Formats: sequence, C-alpha cells, structure tokens
Amino acid sequence: MFIPYRLLLGFTVALFMFGLVSCDGGREEDIKAVKVEKTTDPVKEGALPEGHPPLSDGNMDGDKGTTAVVTPDDVSKRHPDTDTAKEVKLSDEVKVKWASAKIRLLDKESGKGEEFTLKVGDETKLKDKGITIKIEALVPHYVIYDTYIGSKTNDPINPAILVVLKKDKGGLAKGWIFEKFPDFNSFKNDRYDIILLPSAAIG
Repeated sequence: MFIPYRLLLGFTVALFMFGLVSCDGGREEDIKAVKVEKTTDPVKEGALPEGHPPLSDGNMDGDKGTTAVVTPDDVSKRHPDTDTAKEVKLSDEVKVKWASAKIRLLDKESGKGEEFTLKVGDETKLKDKGITIKIEALVPHYVIYDTYIGSKTNDPINPAILVVLKKDKGGLAKGWIFEKFPDFNSFKNDRYDIILLPSAAIG
C-alpha cells in the first residue's frame, strides 16, 4: 500500500509534538511536587519538650540583640549544662532589682536543710569547714542567646541562678539552678543539693 510522502511526514511530526507535550507535563508535575515539599512548615520552637526553659526571640530588655538559639538544640533537648561558660549579660536595671536570692541548701549526708538569703557576688561560708557558696548571677527571665545568657524581661518569669561551690578555694561544682524547672538544673554535687526559692525583688 502506497502512503503519500506528505501524509507520512505529517504523521511523524504529530507523534513528535505529542511526545514533547507529554514530557513537559511530567516535568510540570515534578516541579509542583518539589514546591509542595519546600513549603512544608519547619520545626518551630513549640517542638521543645514540655517544661523546657524558654528560648530567646532575640531581645534582651528591649535590646534587639543577636539572633536567638532556636533549634531546640538544636531540637535535641538543649539543657543549660552546656552554657555555664557563656557570658551573662544583664542590664543595670535587672542587677539592681534582683540583687539577692533565697535558696535552700540540702546536705545529702545528714539529711538536713538550711535556708540562706545570699547577695549576688558575695561568698558565704557554710558550716562544713572550708566550703563556700557564691551566686555569680541571678537572672529573672532566663533566655539563651547565640553568644550569651540574658534576661528577656525584668519579671520573674523563669528565675535562675548561677552557683559556684568551692572547698579550700578549689572548685567543687558550678551550674545553673532553676526555680520553676529544677529538672533542668546543671548544678551537680555529690553532697549538696540546692533549691532556688521564690525571691522578692528589691526595687
């Protein structure tokens, strides 16, 4: 059977154009799929474990500051024990208002407890000879920034103290103690346990 040359050529071109349309359609669907994947919501701060000390939004006492650490530890349950070496930056207003803290010191060996009101920066001698306790910082609204620790507000939203325990001028323990989140305390000592009690602001 004889097929005219023009008819055969037209049929071939039609098949070729159909193939191009089909391929473009497939690529368009792939692109749409990629776009849907990219618009998926990222992990947000709400993914933190319940009771975790709140992370910063980048402000310290109204200062824009630096970008906050918001990768819930970076989603791996960030705990303050890695932040004892970070600098603590507090405004003068915070330092004046929160100049002392009330704690309960528990002796694990004797089972006895004693309450102290300690001024920030002062070293206090304990009954156990040679042992002193010092509060290096009191933060009423503890937040972690990229390079430092600060107070988001001047209100006792998440109070925390940085405590140093020494014996004969040698370090025994250093760490953060939280009033409302004691499970996240980084202060650890075999003999003494410390509880941060609600403190009244001075100013």
